[in-house]
Amino acid sequence: MAVAALLAGACNRPQTAGGERVGPSRAQARDPEVEPLVSHLAVDLESRHLVAVSRKERTIGAIQIFTRQWSWSHKAPRQPGLVAVYGGEGFLVWGSGDGAELVRFRPATGDTVGAADLGPRGVDDFRVSAFDPAGPTVYLATDRELLAVDLRTNRLLPGRAFPGVVDLAVDESRRLLVLSHRRGVTWVGLAGQPGGEIELEAAPGGVAADPGSGLLYVVAGRKWIEIDLDAREVVRHASFEPEHDFSGARVALAASCRRLYLAADHLAEVDLDSGRWEPIVALGSPAAPLLHASALGALFTIHQGRIFSSYQRCPAEEVR
Repeated sequence: MAVAALLAGACNRPQTAGGERVGPSRAQARDPEVEPLVSHLAVDLESRHLVAVSRKERTIGAIQIFTRQWSWSHKAPRQPGLVAVYGGEGFLVWGSGDGAELVRFRPATGDTVGAADLGPRGVDDFRVSAFDPAGPTVYLATDRELLAVDLRTNRLLPGRAFPGVVDLAVDESRRLLVLSHRRGVTWVGLAGQPGGEIELEAAPGGVAADPGSGLLYVVAGRKWIEIDLDAREVVRHASFEPEHDFSGARVALAASCRRLYLAADHLAEVDLDSGRWEPIVALGSPAAPLLHASALGALFTIHQGRIFSSYQRCPAEEVR
């Protein structure tokens, strides 16, 4: 198991005629000493790239996962923020004083393929996102509301007031959007089915859904919670062993391994059968986000502006 900061050069190329580009497609080396600090991160398994945003430097680019070289990097024409990759397509929130946009792009090249107006909202308002492939729809949460963008029309749908959203997850098989927030956990039916809510004693952090089993995993301070989305009830409420406070942790699930990964003051692995957790690496201060590339057995997170990776071998795979 290796944990390392991913450092590489960057590149620049002028904009092409015919519209804005998220970034160019030709790589040129740059001195790693001037590498921008990363603020947002996404992973694209199809092209084997990490898409990295530097809020401070106003740059966005894509790093090849295996070679750790930049395929492209570019000074964004607007202030970049939240970034995600779903189904091989990149989604970037960027904007300026007059509002924000959700830009769609190709992760391997940076070519822009569409955009949706997000209205008079600030780039920093957008906290987390989720994707429903059946829509297809991208969901975005601010501190005050839940928004949805219809990708068939690139139009922003009417929003819903929802204060204090911490994290989002989609159970694709049940067509449920799950939100963790200040009061607990809420799920919303995406196909007209009824939703529900479970209040929790401690404010929850990250959530992760397992569509195969219908189980939802929630981290809430010193405890982790397992919710059955079919029965609409808590089926397990356990303390971390040994005791530790993972308040605000981001989570990722490896369902086939029965492992839950956390990013907080530690990058940690939780055995969902025993409830015990083990540190992968001590970070000393909170890290976010946490991305699990299941096909690669890799975890990626950001700590102090640098990208960290850890490669985990699924115990279930060791007996094959």
